[in-house]
Amino acid sequence: MGSAWLEKRPALAASGIGVLGAICLLVFLEALVRWLVPSISFRDTDARLILVRAFHGTHGNARGFTGQVFGVPTTTDSYGFRIDRTRSSLVETLGDRPTVLFLGDSVTFGVGVGDGKTFVDRVRANATRVHVMNASSIGYFLESYENVVRAFVVPNRQTLGIRKVVLGICLNDLTTIREPVFEGPRNAQDGDALHATDDRNRAKQYNTLAVWFDEAFPAANRYLRSRSKLFLLLKSLSVDSGRGHFLADTAAYRDAAAVDRSLGSLGRLAADLRRANIDLDVLLFAYEYQLRSDDPATHVPQRVLADFLAAQHVRHFDLIREFRRNMEAHGRRSADYYLFDDPMHLSELGHETVSRFILENAIAGP
Repeated sequence: MGSAWLEKRPALAASGIGVLGAICLLVFLEALVRWLVPSISFRDTDARLILVRAFHGTHGNARGFTGQVFGVPTTTDSYGFRIDRTRSSLVETLGDRPTVLFLGDSVTFGVGVGDGKTFVDRVRANATRVHVMNASSIGYFLESYENVVRAFVVPNRQTLGIRKVVLGICLNDLTTIREPVFEGPRNAQDGDALHATDDRNRAKQYNTLAVWFDEAFPAANRYLRSRSKLFLLLKSLSVDSGRGHFLADTAAYRDAAAVDRSLGSLGRLAADLRRANIDLDVLLFAYEYQLRSDDPATHVPQRVLADFLAAQHVRHFDLIREFRRNMEAHGRRSADYYLFDDPMHLSELGHETVSRFILENAIAGP
């Protein structure tokens, strides 16, 4: 095929040149975005991370896992608990100090933040009088925590010297479902995405454009969100995901049955720990939208949880106040404390802020 063949087909030649030009432009823009906005995190999770039915029907993390979660290296120990791979496993030296076990969902797990930089890792490095373990997992909610406490924490309280549980509650931990269903091959290779589907995807009525693209082109959406920072940037410019996810995830608080069932799990969890002589502190995390909204109604979820915990005589901390104090003191934006265009997952600054609060308030004390 030579120039003469192309000269006879000018329309085809022009189309080919146009397509090639568009591809070159997209590659250039992708490289430019990666250079100018390095804070953009991919939204993929190695499917090998999740161990199905690890605790009474509740999933957990794979043991001895090393892989990518939201584009950063992530490591677990022999229990499936997240650790800082740059430090030796604390499991090997358990027994000389009491253990503080952190339990939560993807926020406490620390997706998008590398080993050693999560707030649990930072507390572990500074709280020298206790051992610190991170038993959190992506997709957990209040009923999941109850199962982990009954299946692991209480039975191992003597062996591991567990004296306190610090429970990190995210607003979507109160849910209308009973257990997430994970999609993805169990023998996936590094980089293959893991997806949890459940009826918490109520964002349809708030993020219509993003949901339309996801439903119309699911494979393309999964591919682009795990490989293209240009796609994630354009999505952030077209959709207010912080507001959409907040409104969608807090819809469960208007479902009386969901509230009763979820808070029932939280109450039983607290009772189980009390009977086992294990202290419980609760951290109530904030959504990014709550930090930039002046509407008092956005604080309803925290008030529901705080009122219940107070009635249960459980010490709890509403982190909205701490983040807002930090914002005012340093002139920062709400988005600074979260991953790029992320409604709930903390950035390195967010993790640093939480770890400082924990250490200053002796939350990780024995």
